[in-house]
Amino acid sequence: MVQGLIVSAKKCANIFMLLVACVLLWGFVGYLLFRHVKVDDSRFHTMANALLTALHSFASRSFAIFALNPYFVIDKTIALYYVSLTIAADIICTSLIIAVGNREYKTFASKRFHRHLRNRRRALLAIFST
Repeated sequence: MVQGLIVSAKKCANIFMLLVACVLLWGFVGYLLFRHVKVDDSRFHTMANALLTALHSFASRSFAIFALNPYFVIDKTIALYYVSLTIAADIICTSLIIAVGNREYKTFASKRFHRHLRNRRRALLAIFST
């Protein structure tokens, strides 16, 4: 099982790096846009908090709506920020799922096809060798 996870991780490394780059980009953009907004919590006042907020927003829509609600009232541009972040997260995660599924299906179908050809070859050899 661990070996399968390692093989899958190697296959999906480029999409994972895209995910990390998007979290870094949106965290940085959030930090630049909203660090001066006066709110009781400090979601965007430091770069680390902005990255953590972007990661949480990627992972959970309900967290983002709950955590960013005070920002929605004060600054309307955060709604655009949140919507673009959500769309990017959906596209990247959907691409990841499709890529892994497609690759695994191709591998499975190829192995099954080669097994079928081996069995057919054995059967034909058994028929014509007697």
